[in-house]
Amino acid sequence: MAIGKPFDDLLEEIRTRNRRQKIWIWLRYRLPHLIKYAPSGNYRKIKWFIQRGKRGWADVDAWDINDYITSIMIGMLSRMLEGGLLSYPDRISPEEWESILKQMLEGFQIAQQILSHDYQVGEDFKEKTAVFHQGMDLFKQWYFSLWD
Repeated sequence: MAIGKPFDDLLEEIRTRNRRQKIWIWLRYRLPHLIKYAPSGNYRKIKWFIQRGKRGWADVDAWDINDYITSIMIGMLSRMLEGGLLSYPDRISPEEWESILKQMLEGFQIAQQILSHDYQVGEDFKEKTAVFHQGMDLFKQWYFSLWD
């Protein structure tokens, strides 16, 4: 199906030009179109990716530190539990350490629910905050033992 004689002629002309001219046409006509219609958040996402690579955190992470730390800790504690316990503190058994890590993980998961307002006001909230505080107390107590 032919689009039209002028358009077909233009395509043929582009195909026959040398490499430098093709690159110039792409830069002049196609690139601005891609930039104009690209999702607007891409620039910031790339910037934040580079910032995390350079300094370990991005500007966007500092805007909501509690949410960022919560999501990071959930991932790290889950990874420690899934990967098997390669190490644990000297004064406890591997089973006790696994139980402590699970309680910490549950505390951070509840923190994530609280941050996203995914709870019922009343008794449900009281129960969740109690579990959250228990997990955070364990996190404080065993903070320097969180290595693998």
